[in-house]
Amino acid sequence: MNVVTREEMKEMDRRTIEELKLPSRILMERAGLSIVMAMEDELGNLSRYSYLVVCGGGNNGGDGLVVARNLLDYSDDVLVIMLKGEDSLSESCKANLETFRNFGGHVLFLGKDVSLESLMKEIRRRDIVIDAIFGTGLKGEVKGEISEIIEGINLFAKYVVSVDIPSGVDTNTGKILGSAIKADLTVTFFLPKIGHVLFPGRELTGKLKVANIGIPKFFREDTMIRRRIIDMKTVSSIIPKRPPDSHKGTFGTVLIIGGSKLYSGAPVLVALGALKVGAGLSIILTPHPYNTVATGNFPEIVSIPIETSDGFFEEKNVKEVMEHLGKASVVVLGPGISRYSKTVEFVRKLLPNIDVPLVLDADGLNAIAG
Repeated sequence: MNVVTREEMKEMDRRTIEELKLPSRILMERAGLSIVMAMEDELGNLSRYSYLVVCGGGNNGGDGLVVARNLLDYSDDVLVIMLKGEDSLSESCKANLETFRNFGGHVLFLGKDVSLESLMKEIRRRDIVIDAIFGTGLKGEVKGEISEIIEGINLFAKYVVSVDIPSGVDTNTGKILGSAIKADLTVTFFLPKIGHVLFPGRELTGKLKVANIGIPKFFREDTMIRRRIIDMKTVSSIIPKRPPDSHKGTFGTVLIIGGSKLYSGAPVLVALGALKVGAGLSIILTPHPYNTVATGNFPEIVSIPIETSDGFFEEKNVKEVMEHLGKASVVVLGPGISRYSKTVEFVRKLLPNIDVPLVLDADGLNAIAG
């Protein structure tokens, strides 16, 4: 799945509005409705809850007002608190504020109708707080009264839903800009943002849902979007399907040459990883008696002991190890093998005899580097 920066997302919005002639009010309408649908999917019957929608003065606040209006279909207990004065609101935010009022919605302005102390009481009282303070455009540090409100939401709110991105998280880096909301659920639009997937933003995002608000699918293939995250769909598309008459020999054998008396667990982790991603067999060659680390705990791994002088591979073991190379579809050489001088010689002597695909790992790399 692609992930985008704030600049890329802004450009997608602009092209949708200007080139495709889809008005921004429609995008905001679909954004707000998609959040309510995501909440219903996550929380069930929304009529059971009371709501506080905390709105900034920009388009994120406008989205929050659409959320609040749609929540009126479920509950009479919906309160909007605006953190900016009416004269400071964006045009889209103003328009959605007017529509919310026309639907009978209850709105209070911080500093004019409600104090900071009263706002904190409302945060405690409500079942769900909607964070619509800052969107993806935020760049500067969050300070002063807004920072206090964010900290109050984090401290007192029972359940938090963030609009697009948790307020205070940098869209392009995932960093906290002074103070940031810790959401239980975040609903973003079109594509995930970098700040949703990089820590600490990933942790603050909570459960992430991505909503379609009308930006066309073909924009996702745009060459300007260069970043991708590996998700289940990506992995599923590259793993071949397994035939129904298959068996362990169908899917190849991974031969892991590694381990020592210092690091007996490393080759076991590699063997388990190989089985997890679909290898038919995982075989470890490791100094005796450290093969028992695998055989005593993971019967699905074949662990063959190699007799050594003092728990480290050495040049005299090359011939015995070579006898097992014919079993391998791929060889992993090096995990936990150590930098012992005799082991370095073992690695260098063995390497020219491996004629199947090779993963040279850890101290296997160190052996040929120096």
